[in-house]
Amino acid sequence: MAARSYPYSSSIISARETALLDRETIMTAATSETAESAMMLLREKGYARGAVELDNAYEFESIVTYELKEAVGFLKGSAPDENLLSLFLLRYDYLNLKTLLKLNLLGVEFSEKDMSPYGAISFDVFEQSIADKSYFRLPKPMGDALRDLDKRFAIHEDPTLIGPVLDKAYSRQVNAAMKNEKNPLVREYFKAYFDFTNIMVVLRLKNAGFPAEALKDVLLEGGRFNLFDMQKAYEDKSDGSVSAFYHYGYEEYLKTPFEKMSGGGGMAGVEKARDDYLLMILKKGRFNMFTASRAVAYLVAKEREAAAVRLLMVSMLNHIGAEEMGTRLKALYV
Repeated sequence: MAARSYPYSSSIISARETALLDRETIMTAATSETAESAMMLLREKGYARGAVELDNAYEFESIVTYELKEAVGFLKGSAPDENLLSLFLLRYDYLNLKTLLKLNLLGVEFSEKDMSPYGAISFDVFEQSIADKSYFRLPKPMGDALRDLDKRFAIHEDPTLIGPVLDKAYSRQVNAAMKNEKNPLVREYFKAYFDFTNIMVVLRLKNAGFPAEALKDVLLEGGRFNLFDMQKAYEDKSDGSVSAFYHYGYEEYLKTPFEKMSGGGGMAGVEKARDDYLLMILKKGRFNMFTASRAVAYLVAKEREAAAVRLLMVSMLNHIGAEEMGTRLKALYV
């Protein structure tokens, strides 16, 4: 059992963290002449060392997938708390289900290639569940959501319902798991995740002119802000309405994105603020060798690294300059 103890797992993760890409490396790669040379620089730093060489820079996603899949496999084999790790990977299961449901509703044949490889639920289980509309193989919140969608689709097959219904189910499943979670950083992480996600929902619906009553059907459960808080912010038409979200330490992360939005900017800054805030939470436990914080922090670090490499390669292939790319680059773990 030593290989499954927190100190042992943490010591291995500590060694692996030294190979994480930092902002300086990403920005240096962004000054490369070509996308191929940018990827070569990352490979020289040890990124995706065991992956095959690319024939075409446009196939960079295979490199990113290789590296992240290897990290997830490592954590599944070494993290003492497999249930907690599965909880952080749960969103991939819901993402996969959304994808397959939408393809099925559109009459498009789907396969395992349409799924992210990081989830816990297999393609066969999803395929059979969708085919026979029998959901006993799936987690209860997920199955309940699918039964709800079946009833709605019997009246009108609207693909836009899939996202909100499954997102709510995801929040319910996470909150059920949180009832027995003793790690305060994990509880803080998911509360903040739901808060920031709901803030973005409020802003999007407000910009689209939806009535405030629509919020109760789309807001996720489990955040610090309740439905009343969100409806009040939604109905406030003043320029300072966003200040209602300046609680729980969020102002430091949200103020600049909100100012840019008022000047005509989009939602990308708010999404970046959410992810930077979440990373800050997990960094609090990066040196704790006796909890699962180190393992989940490493997972999120690898996910953030993958997002940075994707941004780099897309920017290089589309001739977006390093300076502009840098404004979009989210905080990295190292």
